[in-house]
Amino acid sequence: MPYVDGFIVAVPKKNLAAYAAISKKCGKIWREYGALDYREWVADDVKVGKLTSFPRSVKLKPGETVVFAWITYKSRAQRDKINAKVMADPRLKSMMDAKSPPPFDSKRMIFGGFESLVIPFDCDDVRSATTWSPGGPAVRFHIGLEDIDDLITDIERG
Repeated sequence: MPYVDGFIVAVPKKNLAAYAAISKKCGKIWREYGALDYREWVADDVKVGKLTSFPRSVKLKPGETVVFAWITYKSRAQRDKINAKVMADPRLKSMMDAKSPPPFDSKRMIFGGFESLVIPFDCDDVRSATTWSPGGPAVRFHIGLEDIDDLITDIERG
């Protein structure tokens, strides 16, 4: 199943160019190790909500903006392997061990891994035995009713 790591972080507006330079390097490293996609987006239409919002979640301060990002993988297992390699990569370590502080407050970064729930896809790309032309893309729902380990155990018990 496709898997995504997502994160948001507060970045001082004056540091956006430095942040973007690091982001480009990180994206290259993640893709070299097999990530399918690496995207980072800067806030454009993000309001402070009464109870919850992106700015509130990262405790946004005056002069800062929110960056929203994700990294896409083929699966959770692939993500775990890729992230282990990325974290051991000397290029990333040199960025993290730099004598100057990073251009953002890492203590206010929010991140986590997410399973797919709904994914649009083109059936023509995955069907080989017969054709199926629904007239456009389809949507696959991954509801996750059973844990994969439970399914494997059931199959092994036969």
